[in-house]
Amino acid sequence: MPGTSGLDFASWVVKHYPLTQIIFLTGHAKFDYAYKAIQISAFDYILKPVKHEVLIECVRRAQDFIRTEKAKNSYAKQWSNYLHQTRANISEKTQLFWRNVIDNRMSQKYITSWFVNEGISIENQGEVFPIAIWVKSHAGHFTTNKKEALIDELKEKLYSGIIEEYGGCCIEEEGMDILLLLYHQPENIERLLNSTFIKLGGLFNCSITWKAGEPSLPEALWRSIYRIKYPTKNKNEHNSDAIPIDWKTAFIRYPTNKLHEQVDHAISFYRGNKNSIGLPALYHEFKGAMLSLAAEYGFSTHTIDLLSRKFEFSKSHEDLSMWMHSVIDACSQDINTSLRDKNSIIENVIRYIKANLDSELTRENIASHVYVHPVYLSRIFKQEMGISLSDYITNERIRKAKMILKDPSIRVGSVAHKVGYKRLSYFSRVFRQMTGMSPQEYQHKVKSEA
Repeated sequence: MPGTSGLDFASWVVKHYPLTQIIFLTGHAKFDYAYKAIQISAFDYILKPVKHEVLIECVRRAQDFIRTEKAKNSYAKQWSNYLHQTRANISEKTQLFWRNVIDNRMSQKYITSWFVNEGISIENQGEVFPIAIWVKSHAGHFTTNKKEALIDELKEKLYSGIIEEYGGCCIEEEGMDILLLLYHQPENIERLLNSTFIKLGGLFNCSITWKAGEPSLPEALWRSIYRIKYPTKNKNEHNSDAIPIDWKTAFIRYPTNKLHEQVDHAISFYRGNKNSIGLPALYHEFKGAMLSLAAEYGFSTHTIDLLSRKFEFSKSHEDLSMWMHSVIDACSQDINTSLRDKNSIIENVIRYIKANLDSELTRENIASHVYVHPVYLSRIFKQEMGISLSDYITNERIRKAKMILKDPSIRVGSVAHKVGYKRLSYFSRVFRQMTGMSPQEYQHKVKSEA
């Protein structure tokens, strides 16, 4: 590229057009180059040669990601309306709990304790019944906003109908429009679901398809959901064919023994594959996913050295298999260490926020303070606190503003600056959204009550 490098140009694009997703298609296989690409938040890093279908799928995922981010940005602007639309019979805490259960981050003891504390009764020796739901337009496609609105309405109908009767909740799951979890399995479940979704499809003028998973204990729910996504050829046959594996997602979602199984399946497939680029493709896809995880979790020097190894493809499949298994063990240990440090990270973040409410607080500068990746910080903060990082900062700023406004001699304009708002108009708008009154009205109210 004349005058600049691809990495420099990508950095400029990320700075000026943050919603743009960058895919590196390159012949550079060096670890340093790939790691720099990950550091500037490249969407993917693909080495030549590449199959057309692999590249097309990567672009499609980038498009999906952009659409999702735009929807999130639009949704964030209307967050106050969200407070009024939140379902009364399911808390964010419950959805977060099930997300962690499915991600295999909860012990059996904690799961049992949670059910007792929440007063939830589950039949069939504690089994949960997962049902995947997909929504399609009769016209062929939905706009993103229309589909999201329809899914929200569909969830409301499920909560007031089948969930109210049998207990359960709806959560988000990759590859599905809705994941419905029922605490009690109805009799004639197929007939009930068919009639329910035919009725709702007619109500919303759409087509609703569904697929039920095996009733599972909560700690094994991930396996049932995995089988919904990747069904076996028949009930008695385990699917040993290589399936497209999102290694990064699998690493976060599934336990180590499942990852080792996936390596064995992939190696078995490529052992009989005549395509000469199959083995290098597996190697680079796996390595790219691990590099991305390294940027998020901060892997040890030993793990980075292991990832940096140059693999000679003239060697046997067994050598690649041994390397992949070793990487899984090393990365798992590093991630577990990182997760054990979560509480310490959250405590430091909270202290930092409270000490710097008068300054600009971004996800990036907070993450830099505690030496973690911004994406990782957002995820663990939401998991541990039950609230997003940005919402927590807003809450703390308004809490501090209310304390300052108790002094009648303080000007509202100075309060805005003391809690990190550069524009008084924006501060007043946020304050009203959070309290139902303007800062001046709140100050007057406190003064009159004194």
